Amino acid sequence: MTRPPNPESRAPDPRHAPAMAVISREYERWNSLALPSPGRVAAALKQFLVENQRWSIDQITRSIMNRFASDMNPADEPWVWLPYLARYARGPLDKFSRPKARAEGESQRELVERKLAEDRERRKLSH
Repeated sequence: MTRPPNPESRAPDPRHAPAMAVISREYERWNSLALPSPGRVAAALKQFLVENQRWSIDQITRSIMNRFASDMNPADEPWVWLPYLARYARGPLDKFSRPKARAEGESQRELVERKLAEDRERRKLSH
């Protein structure tokens, strides 16, 4: 009798390392701290990738960027919000988890870039 293949012995998901790098980079950029609990984050990301196999690395990256550009606490540990990453697929959210308002004619990408620039400026002023 043959045994079913062990899911742990499969090749790693090629999206895992790039997504983990984006999470780590953005967390450090927004918080000026190293990513806490990287093992927990890696496990949550692995589970997200298993459950969302059709998501491209571009979709995942955009959703991560949208999460950090949202009116949510950027210091929340990513393992907490990774299971809900799909909420950010269409763009940043306000403090009530509703899509953030965009300026007339502004694309979603422009909104994210504007919010990132505003945050950088705010951090400059606070130092």
